[in-house]
Amino acid sequence: QCDCYAEEGFASKEACLAENGPDEVTPEERACMEEAATIDQEATDAALDCIVSALDSYAGCLGSNLDCADPTATEECDNALLGKILTCPEVPPAVDEAFDLCAQPQ
Repeated sequence: QCDCYAEEGFASKEACLAENGPDEVTPEERACMEEAATIDQEATDAALDCIVSALDSYAGCLGSNLDCADPTATEECDNALLGKILTCPEVPPAVDEAFDLCAQPQ
């Protein structure tokens, strides 16, 4: 997101990351999500493994195609990601609901 920081109006990549950096998962949230996954571990693992694989491919595609001067340069990557994600099995509803509860402020 911050590789094209100037085009996004930031003076530096660091300034962009300071405002748009990744959300940190707290140890408590992580433990909660790991526990939630045990509701249906096999199905959850299949869904998450598929999503991670799709995101790994996406990251590689972005690395090869990013062009800050051309906002359409990564459309092929975006479309491929969407296509892969749509083929992934879904996280079971009970696990998804439990994940949502993990992310709520305590």
